[in-house]
Amino acid sequence: MSKKTIENSETRKQIITAATQLFADNGFEAVSIRQIAQATDTNIALVSYYFGSKEGLFQEILNTRYPEAKQMLQDMDAANITPIKKLYKAINFYTNRIFDNPNFNKIMLREMSLMQRPEHARMIVDGIYPNMQLVIGFIHEGQEKGDFKKNIDAELTWISIISTIFQMLNNKLLAKKICKLKSEEDVYSKKMKKRVKTHLKAMLSACILKKKKQKKHKVEEIKPIENI
Repeated sequence: MSKKTIENSETRKQIITAATQLFADNGFEAVSIRQIAQATDTNIALVSYYFGSKEGLFQEILNTRYPEAKQMLQDMDAANITPIKKLYKAINFYTNRIFDNPNFNKIMLREMSLMQRPEHARMIVDGIYPNMQLVIGFIHEGQEKGDFKKNIDAELTWISIISTIFQMLNNKLLAKKICKLKSEEDVYSKKMKKRVKTHLKAMLSACILKKKKQKKHKVEEIKPIENI
């Protein structure tokens, strides 16, 4: 790869990162191409050259996320492991992605909830849906193999899991108070990320695993949180 190609690639990444931050902080409508160019010390013409328009840049932000996730989930699906272990991996994967990329998730939640731009909501749903179906497939697989309870709603089970993660980050002040975090502690911390993963795995296994399977899939217990 030539030096020029590397520089172009790095510039594109910088523009995507800056735009993601600005869209998350201010909303898509409030951000101009000029502001994005200023944030990356480039010019408007260069941003337009790489992405065509602000809409094109938004689409590229989505395109950098969903294919990677799909490949990771397809690898889980193909792995020679039990359905519950696939779900544990999926919980790790999604918790890491949501906790480690709060700006992207702010954009996604805002665009889907406000519906000011239906085309954005459709793009997001079209990107998320196939990946979610792969995870829901893990639950159906467990039911077919007799590991999971038959009366569990696979779709709503996964919505419950993913919504818990989003709720933590979308209502940080409330989550912080409920979880009894100290004033200096952050909801995005590694400690909280681990706590969320452990809780979701424990809740999931208690909910869907048949009793005879639960002893084989013990989840690390969550240490009690001291009152402050």
